[in-house]
Amino acid sequence: MYGVIAAYAASLVGAGPVDHRGWHRAACLAFVAASLPLQLLLPAVMTLGIKRREMREVRRVRKDLQAVFGQTNTGAVAGGA
Repeated sequence: MYGVIAAYAASLVGAGPVDHRGWHRAACLAFVAASLPLQLLLPAVMTLGIKRREMREVRRVRKDLQAVFGQTNTGAVAGGA
């Protein structure tokens, strides 16, 4: 996906096929520049939220398993050597 965005931005500055002229090119360049932080930041923020939710779920499951099995060391493997 980022390759497509990079190719589009490159076409706006004259590299590759040029389908934009004048004010349209300027408006598209302004949009690309304004949206660039969101294109990089939004996936990171979304991933952070997903990982936080995952961490809460792991804690909840560990607590439930500890209540069922009465073990304090959840890192131990049953039947392990």
